[in-house]
Amino acid sequence: LHSLHVPIYAETIEGMAPKKKAASYYKTIGGVKYDRALLEKAESAVASGQISVADAKELWKAASDGAGVTETERRTLEYVLQEMKFTDKAAEFLKGQLRQKKGSSFYKTISGVRYDRALLEQAEEFVKDGQLSLQDARQLWESAQDGGGVKEVERRTLEYVASEMRCTKPAAEFLRKQIAEAAVQPEESQEGDEDAAEEAAEDAAEE
Repeated sequence: LHSLHVPIYAETIEGMAPKKKAASYYKTIGGVKYDRALLEKAESAVASGQISVADAKELWKAASDGAGVTETERRTLEYVLQEMKFTDKAAEFLKGQLRQKKGSSFYKTISGVRYDRALLEQAEEFVKDGQLSLQDARQLWESAQDGGGVKEVERRTLEYVASEMRCTKPAAEFLRKQIAEAAVQPEESQEGDEDAAEEAAEDAAEE
């Protein structure tokens, strides 16, 4: 009886194991988070040799579902373009869509204050997991330093993230420490300020 019982118990434990942890929404490559579903869709498309225009359109459609293309989805599509093989027309289509989408306002205005739109959207993506972690905070800091330094609008955005979004204590402390120690570049000239009202109206329409 004991010899029959033990294998049955082992099977029960094995059967329960797959339920232990669901696959993450993200896939991390080289310390950078990408959209897992979008990556897997691209990998499936490239399995035939290269990504076609039809495949590229499907990828863009998948990324555009919901509220629009998030920063993580954009980063994933840029990674796919760089690392996977596309037909010339497929690459041209996807690059064109990314350029066109990126052409929307660089800033997001909240209560009359301008913030860096890309940084905010990246932080919003991280918070979808529940809280912004220390690893997420490090990625945000790296993003803010793109272009050779941290600008005033980026510093202001990171302060907003640390105070207004759900961050773990180490994440908030890391951001505040980096902000305090950084040599912040002055705000760029007010070129484009004439578009501030338009940006605010656009952001109000999104919310």
